[in-house]
Amino acid sequence: LAQVRSGEIDSLLGAELPGLRDLRRAPRHGDHPGAVEPGDLDSLKPTEYNLTQQDTLLSAFVWGSLVADAQLAVSGRNSAWLNSILAQLKYLAPEMHRQTDLVAKLEQSVKPLLASGDWEQTEQLFYDLQTNTDQTLMEQNRWNAYTLAALGSWTQSVNQIGGLIAKNYSTEKSLVLKSPAWESLADNLLLLDSPRLTPAFTQAQELRDMMNSAGQNAFTPEQIAAIVAATDSIRLSLSTP
Repeated sequence: LAQVRSGEIDSLLGAELPGLRDLRRAPRHGDHPGAVEPGDLDSLKPTEYNLTQQDTLLSAFVWGSLVADAQLAVSGRNSAWLNSILAQLKYLAPEMHRQTDLVAKLEQSVKPLLASGDWEQTEQLFYDLQTNTDQTLMEQNRWNAYTLAALGSWTQSVNQIGGLIAKNYSTEKSLVLKSPAWESLADNLLLLDSPRLTPAFTQAQELRDMMNSAGQNAFTPEQIAAIVAATDSIRLSLSTP
């Protein structure tokens, strides 16, 4: 695995993951509502991860995936899912080095908010978690872990949201998945130069190419299916239980 230096990696700090609030903002058009329907959230399912692998990079990928899932759990007002995510983040925190205190403080802040039903503030805490994770890893010059955490977040978010769009497609909803982030993710994975990351790199390239070829156009249902399949492949290659 190549050791990447500061200045070589493209930062995704501030690039917001696609989420349920983006779908809620999507405009309605004809018989295809852009907004999230009540039944949509029921199809969001927690992903099972292998937390026992003593591998910093794979732990970083799972960490990023859990951060994305947390944002979705908050949007879906799913406290059981959110508590499960907190427990998994706590387990992974030692492998992520200086994240142990961060998770402890997060849990301490979240529990009373959940008890009082303050979902708006809870949501902000988990969006802050993504930013804080990125900043901490960059300050530590842990660019390899940063790349895998970012890949995990984007893979999980795009996979979950893409699955929702596939079940209730509209052109407006499909635009939520458009992002230049896959260009940076593919470039960063190339810099890591690791054979075990080759499947993820290949799929990131495909996602980058799909984003670029679509231009300003909406994704078709077939393209949405391809995006979900590509993110499925990345997730399976890096977090199979």
